[in-house]
Amino acid sequence: MSKRNGGKETVNTTMRGKPWSSWRRHNYEFFKKYLVDTAGKTVVDLGAGDFLFPGLFENADYKGVDISSSPLVSVIADINKPLPFEGCFADIIYASNTIEHIHNPQNFFRESFRILKPGGMIIGTVPFLRPLHCEPADYLRYTPFMLNKLLADAGFIKVEVESLGSVNDMYRLSRDIFFTEVLSKAEGWRFVIFRLMRKLYKWFDLALPEGHCSPSYTEGYGFKAFRP
Repeated sequence: MSKRNGGKETVNTTMRGKPWSSWRRHNYEFFKKYLVDTAGKTVVDLGAGDFLFPGLFENADYKGVDISSSPLVSVIADINKPLPFEGCFADIIYASNTIEHIHNPQNFFRESFRILKPGGMIIGTVPFLRPLHCEPADYLRYTPFMLNKLLADAGFIKVEVESLGSVNDMYRLSRDIFFTEVLSKAEGWRFVIFRLMRKLYKWFDLALPEGHCSPSYTEGYGFKAFRP
């Protein structure tokens, strides 16, 4: 939930009691940058799940779609199949971390195009160098070239794909995965050494220069495009 505090918007950046990961934070920043005027618009959230970033669609006509029920889901449907909406229905298609779970992405983008109004926008994010999640329904990782092709082949125009996250984020993610795996198996003096190394590496973070985005070494991508 977002709140106003002295004229400034504050956002709850926790999920299930834990702080947002860098990937979730970059997702939120991407969506906030482009979803600036959603009041009164029809938004279809494909793959709604049980989490929605606060403040994105407070005054919109929001339709959450997923194969399983949750407080966000108003339409239960398999988004690998034809969508249960008439053509030219939505102003915005929202797909946050959805298409890696789609085993027929060509159909997904064609259906998204069909239900969008002319001038409507599809916007979404997709992980790249991130761990598997929601197994076994985590099927694909996409390059920006494939995202451009899928969107263009479906008929979309003004396609844009952005890298989300910095090389520093990738370093921290790889480091944390490494030490979690090693410490889960290490015993005796090896456990002590690796635990000490993990603490030393966190001090190393203080000396890191400001990270920059890399188009090829990134946590994932944000994409947006329009129906002509």
